[in-house]
Amino acid sequence: MSSKARSILPSFNNLATFFFVTILAIVLNPMSSDPTKKKEVERVDASTIQGKFMVGYQGWFFCPGDGVPLHPKHHGWLHWQNHPITDGGKITFDMWPSTRELDPDELYDVPGLTNPITGRPAQLFSSRHPKTVRRHFKWMREHDIPGVFLQRFLGQVNKGDDSMRRQRDEIGLRVRESAEAEGRVWAMMWDVSGVKGENVEADLITDWKHMVHDQKILTSPSYLHEDGRPVVVIWGLGFARRNHDPKNLIRFIQWLRASVPGGVWVMAGTPTNWHSAMDDADPDETFMELWDEFDAISPWAVGRYSTPEAADNYDRVRTRRDQKVIEERDAAKGKKQRDYVPVVFPGFSWKNLHDGPLNQMPRLGGEFLYRQLYNARKSGASVVYGAMFDEYDEATALMPSEPHSSHVPKERDFLALDADGESLPDDWFLRICSVASKALLAGEQLPENLPRKQLENFWDDKKKESDSPSS
Repeated sequence: MSSKARSILPSFNNLATFFFVTILAIVLNPMSSDPTKKKEVERVDASTIQGKFMVGYQGWFFCPGDGVPLHPKHHGWLHWQNHPITDGGKITFDMWPSTRELDPDELYDVPGLTNPITGRPAQLFSSRHPKTVRRHFKWMREHDIPGVFLQRFLGQVNKGDDSMRRQRDEIGLRVRESAEAEGRVWAMMWDVSGVKGENVEADLITDWKHMVHDQKILTSPSYLHEDGRPVVVIWGLGFARRNHDPKNLIRFIQWLRASVPGGVWVMAGTPTNWHSAMDDADPDETFMELWDEFDAISPWAVGRYSTPEAADNYDRVRTRRDQKVIEERDAAKGKKQRDYVPVVFPGFSWKNLHDGPLNQMPRLGGEFLYRQLYNARKSGASVVYGAMFDEYDEATALMPSEPHSSHVPKERDFLALDADGESLPDDWFLRICSVASKALLAGEQLPENLPRKQLENFWDDKKKESDSPSS
């Protein structure tokens, strides 16, 4: 033993004490672990859609300077405005987003709109900024939202002009990266709105091949599956006056299933009156044969009611009847019962987009959204579709919005969360989503009334969870 070692050891009564103190020092020393090393995120189970509150993700807000524009002379704005308002353009969204957590490099000036607090140009975010998209998925993780249906607009990507397809592909990559990084799941939702009926089948096949073979979406470990099959949603079939041919679409669904080894799990985003062939639905009763081809039916409900009482009536009259139709048809065919996926939304307004009333369908401090979620859970639905995560155009966004009307620009009419007289935090509706998402995953019912105290204590409770030894 060296003299140096002998000079150290006598200060301890025995060797056991030496090791105990040494280990204790290592454990208690804050430098013994790297404070910059992030805790591994908890990953959502991508093998099933059951027990999930999925949200729609548009990813369509673009700003000048956020990347390569559609073409060299394009002004750079998409969905915030149709053309710069300083040149006579039109604002096309109603709900003002909260940008409280965004960094300066994520924000873009809006000439013609003024921040009333600073007196400087108002600022908005871009859906193509990698940091911002990652932040959106971080918000989902923090609020227990498992993942998204990424909207892909068939009428945009198959116009013969590759510029829009390149931008939608770019958004797809951002969503994939962010979902994988934040432990969320994602699946594609093709919206066929605006596509001529005779072109739907061929355009869907073309873009599916592009996404699977060129974009390789199914190689993502976060891509959502059910029964071992990738989940795909086709939205907008069978609506009135769209001239869709149900026989061609049946052929497409059968082709789609055969295009991937093991098949595809397919959900239909249908008209509200999908089985009665009236009002918003095509009157051709052959569409019932098309709906039989799908694994899940999700009738569109946005704008179909505007109060909690009307939502209750919709649940009694439509949801329960829809579920009964599915149950009876599937039993008659001796097949596994299809899923019924209710659509919920927080409110609605499209004054700037379509000159409708501002705050046409009020959020009522979350009472309206919560009543729909309560009814969906009570109906036994195991999957719920939230429309939408980032839809500020029609004011259906679930993600953070500006809390205070005094903080939004005055040059146009915009909504803030206090429009109905309540002062709410910017993530209030994500907190409601968290409560519903947890109940759905656990197979539990929601309390009948909006749990305001639980929502108010959301972040305190989150901190307690993260500080607990078992977390």
